Amino acid sequence: SRLWIWHVGARQGYMPIVFPEIFDKCIGALLLDGGNIGVVERLELANERTARPLIRQLRTCVAARCASRDFHHRACDFVSGLVELDSTFADWFVYGNGPCDYVLGDAHRLKAVERMDATTLDSIALGGSQCKQIPSILIIDAQGAAHEILQGAVEVVLPQVDAIVVETELIPFFGGKPSFVSVLPMLWECGFGFAGFLPEDESWANPVHLPIGQRCQTLAGSKDAVFVRLPQALPVGASVERTIRYTTTCCMFDHVDFGLTVASRLAESALN
Repeated sequence: SRLWIWHVGARQGYMPIVFPEIFDKCIGALLLDGGNIGVVERLELANERTARPLIRQLRTCVAARCASRDFHHRACDFVSGLVELDSTFADWFVYGNGPCDYVLGDAHRLKAVERMDATTLDSIALGGSQCKQIPSILIIDAQGAAHEILQGAVEVVLPQVDAIVVETELIPFFGGKPSFVSVLPMLWECGFGFAGFLPEDESWANPVHLPIGQRCQTLAGSKDAVFVRLPQALPVGASVERTIRYTTTCCMFDHVDFGLTVASRLAESALN
């Protein structure tokens, strides 16, 4: 049985988590992206290791419901998506993201608008043509659309997912409020606890552009937030396979305690 990872809004095969090399042969990744990210044959993990699991790609537009939507292709492919950048932040600067600084509005400069038939993660899971197994780990990096993508996964996908890594805005770049404010209570209701943010080298957002040596502390514009299913939210009668997947996923995110709590249930049921 493979441990499936779905990555929505994949950035050229980048995976913001780490897993042991021994897992390469037992992990399958399905990458979904509305933009053209090209052929991905391997994944670059957060620790810069290259992994070669089974990878499938699906070029589609994922949203809260199945409907026709405008997908915005931008100057920077990594920020293409459904949601417009709030004009308030168009002149903010991004420090040290890659080899140079840039203005946020420049990266979001519109190149083209493509009308696409949006689908939901639940619809993809029910269809079964792209991936017959619902993922253990869901990763979302969708430029302000994380909350609505999760809304389209509540019925089918989220009950089977054991960990979620979602890029959330801490500054309201999109839609008038930070997406973290919406995502946190929603995932709590679905049985997920906030486990922290993935570490980053530096915070990057600032409304003032100053040369190196004169810069003050920048702001954390967005962070990859990690949510792990709480042990009490896993059904007591979960199968052995689901329990093993859950325990493995928890260990990957340094929550061995969660995994052992659920594994002990399995041991107790076997004794009884």
